[in-house]
Amino acid sequence: MFTDLREAQKSRVQISPFAGLYVGDTVSTSYILGSQLSYNWSRHFATAVDFGFSPLEVDPQSAYGQTVTNKKMVHVNGAIKGVTPAAIKVGHGKVLEMDIYGFVGGGWLKINNADLANGFFGLGTLLYLKPPHFALQVEVRSYLYKLPITRGGFSVDAAVIVGPTFLLAPAVL
Repeated sequence: MFTDLREAQKSRVQISPFAGLYVGDTVSTSYILGSQLSYNWSRHFATAVDFGFSPLEVDPQSAYGQTVTNKKMVHVNGAIKGVTPAAIKVGHGKVLEMDIYGFVGGGWLKINNADLANGFFGLGTLLYLKPPHFALQVEVRSYLYKLPITRGGFSVDAAVIVGPTFLLAPAVL
């Protein structure tokens, strides 16, 4: 396998609906649905805003589970991405175009009718497919937030998301 940097489009807008698995230390395994809007303002940096929804699954016997009256969880987040465009040769000359990126950000979380600040970070990739305006997004995220219960401390949740990405400008020059 051979890795090489490629010339990425300098600026572009991308829209990425997603679905995935959501797990946490307080929130049990559930799914997450959402959408992300990103703007790549250079070859190596982007800004993103996303919205996510997940049903709230908790242990009803836990201290927090006994306080739950609304089983919906909503995220609205903003992030800065650091992007590395790459091309990987697979087999005999096939080239897989991709962006590998890390991100960090913060936002708002509505959980059990409480408005909470949250932070998140993670890694992701965009795999560019044959149509020049289409890609596949895969991300692994970690969310941090403080729950309004007596035990205090932070809750740490994780999500693995996958979805199509629609590029309003082609990925490569």
